[in-house]
Amino acid sequence: MRASALHASKTLAKLAPPLLRAADGAVGAALLPAIVASCKNKSNVLVQTVAIRALVHVLAACGWAEGAAPLPSSFDGETRLFVADFAGKKWRAKASVDSDAERSDVDPCE
Repeated sequence: MRASALHASKTLAKLAPPLLRAADGAVGAALLPAIVASCKNKSNVLVQTVAIRALVHVLAACGWAEGAAPLPSSFDGETRLFVADFAGKKWRAKASVDSDAERSDVDPCE
């Protein structure tokens, strides 16, 4: 997934969380496999960093952060394990350092 698509996912999660939660989180669930794959991409640090920020916001918007709501059963095993681990152990730390500064929402590819 490109950094600009990840940025769009993060912006959508921040501006329209009910949209991601609709239909039992169907939109959030559709976004997560690509976001998780980008989080695992160690060859491109920019994409990985943007993906982690997008993941933080999508999990929060869908209510899946810190295990607040059950994950959809539609996730494959690898995505489910990554999201469960991230939501349980790393979400709070990443969310606390996410900046709402003026330039934090600028697409890194522009």
